[in-house]
Amino acid sequence: MLKKIFLASVLVVSCLNPAMAKFVDSKNAKEFVEQLSHDTLVIITNASLNDEKKFNMLCNKFISNVDTNWISKFVLGAHYRKLNDVQKKEFAELYKDFLVNYYVPKFKQFNEDVIKILGVHELGDYRFKVSTIIDRKKDFDVKVDYLVKPSENGDPKIYDIVAEDISMVTTHRSEFTSVISQKGYDGMVSYLRQKIDSQVKNRAVKS
Repeated sequence: MLKKIFLASVLVVSCLNPAMAKFVDSKNAKEFVEQLSHDTLVIITNASLNDEKKFNMLCNKFISNVDTNWISKFVLGAHYRKLNDVQKKEFAELYKDFLVNYYVPKFKQFNEDVIKILGVHELGDYRFKVSTIIDRKKDFDVKVDYLVKPSENGDPKIYDIVAEDISMVTTHRSEFTSVISQKGYDGMVSYLRQKIDSQVKNRAVKS
């Protein structure tokens, strides 16, 4: 079930430039999620693609449409401001690798499912929640909300995924701020590398 695909809650505050934000409204937030859902299912159900090709295409789709750079800053909270530029870049790359290696391999379990848009709610500050449900043929349906805001260039991007009322970014913030508080930056990087290595090995075993 997607339940554990996306861990996560609710409102994340972000300061947005109105000149950028004008490109995102409820209509194109909905269209953005509809198109992304469609494109993802097309890749998953394409019988002409092997698992590795599907994985690479889904990774590119994920990275292009999820604001991993913004999320990497949020999940470290106040600790992020204490990092130097090299550490910030290193963590952003590692966190992105962690996300794609954890979540993308799970997408294939939805190859017979249908994603339905339930509605769009404005959250303020040019942020929108696009509510969906995954209509599963062989399991319980899953409610998933996509929180969307403008990226730096004005295009819509996802900044949180809330599955069954559990927020990905809130869960990760709790996890990683706890690790860096206890082990420091180097300890957290080691922790994150171990998680990524484990994810890669698990994917290799299941391929």
